[in-house]
Amino acid sequence: MIQRHSIIMWKKAEPSNKSFCEIAKELFDLLILFQDYSSELRPNYLTTNKDNSDLFKWTYDNFVTVLKKGINKEGDNRFEQLGYSMSFFSSKCENESAAFQITAGCKVNNMNNTFILHLPKTYPIFEEIYSDVIIQLFRSLTAVYKPIWGCVSNRLISREYGKYMSNGIPTTVHWLNYWSEEVINNMGEEVIKKVQQDYKEVTFNNNIMLSQRRPFDIENEKDMLLHKELERSILG
Repeated sequence: MIQRHSIIMWKKAEPSNKSFCEIAKELFDLLILFQDYSSELRPNYLTTNKDNSDLFKWTYDNFVTVLKKGINKEGDNRFEQLGYSMSFFSSKCENESAAFQITAGCKVNNMNNTFILHLPKTYPIFEEIYSDVIIQLFRSLTAVYKPIWGCVSNRLISREYGKYMSNGIPTTVHWLNYWSEEVINNMGEEVIKKVQQDYKEVTFNNNIMLSQRRPFDIENEKDMLLHKELERSILG
């Protein structure tokens, strides 16, 4: 059974006075992190490039040009308050390709900016050498992006819940979780401390909870038992 995994992060709406240059610089700093990883995890091609023949040139000026084209608009009407969208993929071979979906610069209250990376179907994430790469990547991304919430999601698990958050609280516990101080306050900090005491495999550092060394495998009974136990312990 193929189990697709995604890195998902949500960021609150930007302040109304935040400039395009600030937004572009922060997003560029985030995406340039991927140049330190293997090609299968890099944003190598623009999705909007029809022939997809050329690798994207990762210079700041080139990035800014593309980001500006991604402004939300309808006809000649531009909706700058809704921000910008862009998407990339890593490989022309679909099964080996990661997909990046990004919205940035939204300044509308109660709307989030988002970063989503769908890992390749062939990425062997259940092997610890590869799961360690994703742990490192997730830590680096959250440190730069500073989300309100984030996770590494197993699609087969997540789709049982319909949504990721409800009333400011996560709907479930994922393999990797980023919880901002706001989310932790909604959940109760004492709950997280107790889980760390009760489950030796669980770690919590820099707002990131790691449930175990490798992702939850839906075909592994022990994994799914731990998932449900953590969910009950943390979310009730």
